[in-house]
Amino acid sequence: MKKLFRILIIIASTLFTILGITLIFAPKFLNTDAFKHNIESILMTQLQRVIKIEDVSISFLPDINLHLSGFTMGDAKGFDSIPQLYIPSTSIYLEIWPLFHKKIVFKRIFFDGLKLNLCQNKNSKNNWEDLLNVISSQKQTSQNSIASDTSVNSFSLLTLGSLAIKDAKILLDDRLNNHKVKISHLTYQCAGLLRNIIQLSFDISGEINHEKKTCRIDSHVDINGRATLLFKNRRYSIDDANLKVDSTALLSDGSVVKSLLDAKIAFSPDHGALELSDMAFQINDMSIQGDVYVRNLFDLPSFSGHVNINRHDIFETFFYFEKPVGFDGPVSSELTFQTQGNTFSSLLNSLDMNMLINMGAGTLVLPVSNSGSSTQTFSLLNNSKIQIHLKQIVDLLKNEQENYIFQTSFNGNFEQINSELDLQFKTQANIILDKSSSYIIIDNGKFDIHANWKKLPGNYALKGNISGDIKEKNILIKNAVLTGPNVNARFQSHLSYPNEQYIIQNHMDFKIQDLRNILSAFSIEMPQFYNSKSFHNIAFQGDVKLTPDHLNLKTITFNLDEALMKGDISVQYHPPHIDLNLLVDKLNFDKYWIKRKKNENKKIPQKNNSIVSKEKKETFYNPEINAKLEFKDLKYCNLSFDQMSTNIKGKEGLYRFSPTSGNLYKGMFTGRWTLDFRPETPKTTALFQCKNIQIGDYLTDYIKYDRIHGKLNMKASLSSDLDGFRIDKSTMNGNAKLALTDGVINGILIVPTVVQKEIFEIHKKSKSSLGSIKKQQFVNKMTGLVTFRNGIMHNSNLKVSAERLRVKGKGAINWVKHEVDYNLYVRIGNFPIIPYQVKGSMSNPHASLKKSEFLKTAVSGFFNQAGSLGSDTLKDTLDIGGKALDVNMDPLHKTVEKSSKALKKTIKESSGTIKETLSVGTDALEAGKEALQSLGNRIKGLFQKKEKENKKDKTSDEP
Repeated sequence: MKKLFRILIIIASTLFTILGITLIFAPKFLNTDAFKHNIESILMTQLQRVIKIEDVSISFLPDINLHLSGFTMGDAKGFDSIPQLYIPSTSIYLEIWPLFHKKIVFKRIFFDGLKLNLCQNKNSKNNWEDLLNVISSQKQTSQNSIASDTSVNSFSLLTLGSLAIKDAKILLDDRLNNHKVKISHLTYQCAGLLRNIIQLSFDISGEINHEKKTCRIDSHVDINGRATLLFKNRRYSIDDANLKVDSTALLSDGSVVKSLLDAKIAFSPDHGALELSDMAFQINDMSIQGDVYVRNLFDLPSFSGHVNINRHDIFETFFYFEKPVGFDGPVSSELTFQTQGNTFSSLLNSLDMNMLINMGAGTLVLPVSNSGSSTQTFSLLNNSKIQIHLKQIVDLLKNEQENYIFQTSFNGNFEQINSELDLQFKTQANIILDKSSSYIIIDNGKFDIHANWKKLPGNYALKGNISGDIKEKNILIKNAVLTGPNVNARFQSHLSYPNEQYIIQNHMDFKIQDLRNILSAFSIEMPQFYNSKSFHNIAFQGDVKLTPDHLNLKTITFNLDEALMKGDISVQYHPPHIDLNLLVDKLNFDKYWIKRKKNENKKIPQKNNSIVSKEKKETFYNPEINAKLEFKDLKYCNLSFDQMSTNIKGKEGLYRFSPTSGNLYKGMFTGRWTLDFRPETPKTTALFQCKNIQIGDYLTDYIKYDRIHGKLNMKASLSSDLDGFRIDKSTMNGNAKLALTDGVINGILIVPTVVQKEIFEIHKKSKSSLGSIKKQQFVNKMTGLVTFRNGIMHNSNLKVSAERLRVKGKGAINWVKHEVDYNLYVRIGNFPIIPYQVKGSMSNPHASLKKSEFLKTAVSGFFNQAGSLGSDTLKDTLDIGGKALDVNMDPLHKTVEKSSKALKKTIKESSGTIKETLSVGTDALEAGKEALQSLGNRIKGLFQKKEKENKKDKTSDEP
């Protein structure tokens, strides 16, 4: 028995030795070229591609090692001649003993330097679809043959022990969409028995082009963990592997986006389950954390997850605007979703999603210009909560409709800083998405917004309906109603975006009372007006159309306080053009003058105008204007216009108001008016004519002066600089010719009381002669020509005529300093001319008698009128001169009393001598007492001579 056992051992040892020698030296006798051609032939038949192998080698110990060098697979028909697949070195290790049991066990497969080229041409044909079709058909054929083959000679695939890929490169050239993607440095290793260790790392870079914009992406991917690979059951599972993806994207605008994904990945083919757990995704300052689950991956997969999103950046919105607008502040979101399907359509069919958004303290970035090229930031929000629910409401798997219909709700609340605002909103709508995803429609949308503002009483509500097409950017808001204390509004809006240009059309009807308090509550500062009651109530009704280049208001009715405006307004931005056709009633411009700050009144000299400021003037301040305006009951610069109409035409800063006409204080006016904004300091010129203007009403409104009345007729030509839209009085120049008829002067003494007192001091009996001066004086006519020089009005020919009254005047009035320096010459009845001067502040002028001139005119008047004066008047006149020069006029008084008739006759007969004396009367008066006494003695001698002649005549006549 022992001998037999030894013989068996020797025989077995001999067989193993022979087998080992055979396995060692078998490759020496194997025809590798024939084997290589067989492999090429089999692969070409199976793949229907050109296959080339440079070299094949095989060894049998300790395992079967098949080594292929220079494996090349040609490209599909119609594509480049470069190989689609090239592997410099491939090693395949098979275990020997399982082969005896007709089982194939790959111990190890190793690819070194693999290069794969994938391409899609502009005709949407690619070079991999034919391979997939071949592999799919071969797979089905293999399954059928295995099922029908029950022989014991068939081999079965058991498992794969190790798979390794080193430094692989994959290129994707999508010429249809102009995308290029490159995967390089791909290294893959899966080693172990049942619980294998998997390592996968690669770099990916590419250029993505969309709408003529290019985005470049560079990423590095690492996967490390445990995996199981088994070909027999097509099983490849990953357990607790770590996934890391580090990416950098360069956008078309030059901005850089960096992201980092770190998560645990698990995959189980038994249940078709894929999990991303403990996921942490960081993109710039936004982080996403949570879990994502996929079930039934190989049949009808379902997706679910729960993620949290946190960020602190602007939620950029480019819907209609050039620059990003939205919310800038901390935002956290909690998203829960559930869906199932193996296509995008089926995923949408069963989508059920809830999202909760929490927003912390931040700012709201809103557009300022219509194009959104400039923005303004408002510090509004303290915190807010938004809840979004999206659910599919039509089972399209059983319905052959072409659209998906979702029921959505959008609810939440906002809270303003310091908890002053509480805003609550509810919206719901049906969202319709077609199967090709070519459009998204909002249907049957409703919104309900309520707001409480601590600075304002009561609750504000905004309700309405919304619908639209998102892809075409058409949004329609209907039956929108805004209600609240002092606010009532209704509007309909249509937002469209044809040819990449937005159009907003609105029909609006709103009323707002106590506007100042409402704006103040929203921290919007109103300008400080001279009239504190301005801008309190507004109302608007009409159609508004807004585009990037135009603003059109059609058939509008606008109420501003008590003012009413009706008509059409059209504004074009580039180039600037304004068309107006308005009827304005009860507008008081003076209520809306803005108070200027002290430093705003200082003019800053500008030596050189920059190109930017010049462009700004051309585009913003100097539009082309074509306007027709009709005013009723207009107030401007304290003046009241019953009616006024004007046409405005101009461009590039020069505007003409011509013709301009209207009714003013029961009279009429016509003229032309020009505004010139081309110089650094704007200028204005006016040429106008007034007829039968009630000057009393005019002065009462303009300077609160109600003592002069009458009909004013005037022609004027004036020019001045502008300070804002008001006239700079210091630069006023020009002339005006005026005439006043049917005038009445009330409460003004033609000779002021102060002047009368000075006259009384000269002669007490003057009071009786000045008794005709009244506080109400009727004026037949007043004429004059005035000139303006730098705000100072000059006049030298004022004439006033009335019953027993003549007035002349000359002087100047400074409208800048509100000062007067004027000389008046008043003749009342037969009283001598009274010259006096008015000087000082216009509000409190000082009047004084010009004594020397008065004395000259008094004596001159005596001699001019002595022939027709009574004795009392002659004595009064002599007393004035005598008292002024301290001369005793009693002898003359007695002579006048005795011989008044003779004196009158003598003066008449001796008019030449008296006039000759009068011509030197001024010099004599200035010479003093002696001259006046000599003059008196001469007159007395004339009287005595005349009396003697009369006596002689009587004596000669006696019989």
